[in-house]
Amino acid sequence: MLQISLGEILSQGVCTIIKLNIPDLLADSPKTAEELAQLTNSHERSLDRLLRFLTSLDIFAIDEQERFTLTPFSDVLRTDNPTSPRDWILFNAEPWRWELLQSFEKVIATGLNAYDHIYQKKIYEVFSEKQEYAIAFNKAMKSWSSSLPSAVVNAYAFQAANLIVDVGGGMGDLLVAILSANKTVNGILFDQPHVIQEVHIANQEIATRCNLVSGDFLKSVPPGGDVYIISHVLMDWSNEDCITILKNCRASMIDGGSLLIIEAFADVSNEQVFAHFIDMIMLQETSGRVRTLKEWNILLGSSGFTVKNIIPIDTLSMNIIEAV
Repeated sequence: MLQISLGEILSQGVCTIIKLNIPDLLADSPKTAEELAQLTNSHERSLDRLLRFLTSLDIFAIDEQERFTLTPFSDVLRTDNPTSPRDWILFNAEPWRWELLQSFEKVIATGLNAYDHIYQKKIYEVFSEKQEYAIAFNKAMKSWSSSLPSAVVNAYAFQAANLIVDVGGGMGDLLVAILSANKTVNGILFDQPHVIQEVHIANQEIATRCNLVSGDFLKSVPPGGDVYIISHVLMDWSNEDCITILKNCRASMIDGGSLLIIEAFADVSNEQVFAHFIDMIMLQETSGRVRTLKEWNILLGSSGFTVKNIIPIDTLSMNIIEAV
């Protein structure tokens, strides 16, 4: 319990070694604390103590010459790793996010999230006003879910689709991965205006098949799709808002269309512990939650959908809920 209570030290420690680019400096060869201190303009003894702390948690390793080396944990923090969670870690160590945690007791007491207490506004209202928060959030979402697109592409057959609408699709990584693997499919990336204006699809061939559309999914979503995707978005929203979003998707899709919801499930097993960490973020910052499959059946039934299939994804405790 004492160790668990000191989690903020681990968070800041990992954040610090990312900012110092220690994983990149160890990519080619082991190095001593003295060498790393010289390369990073750091205090040698302090850096040595931090690295030994992280070594005790298998984030680094140390050899007989007292040289530090990468482990699988720190290797994913290299800047050249396409699935690196670096931006997610940096985002969660932002001072303004730590300020949110100071409201946790009030959250439990009142049921109102930290943004309600601090800003008297909802999270996305704050993001629309504070662009630096929104940019950090979008980078973090891209970072933490970087392994998800390929896993979704491998788990579901998209080749029969004509038009895929990615609702709340963020920076477009998932939709781009789907369109890249399915050359005859077109897509619409739909999100808030301040998100869409930051999107750039580098591959021109994919860009010609992907329209960028901004709007408010609580009011409507782009019509005409035969597959609608909502990936780790609905966990941010209340049941009432989820039903509104789902009904908007149902009203917009063509006859016989499908809805794919990509979410973690709440489960009491130890295998789902990451999903419960995410649920605590939802509790702290949103009106939503990580839901059980039973809760999803109720929400979808209330919105005019029936669950057709559940497809587990081998990353981030996620599942694809296929509804019709």
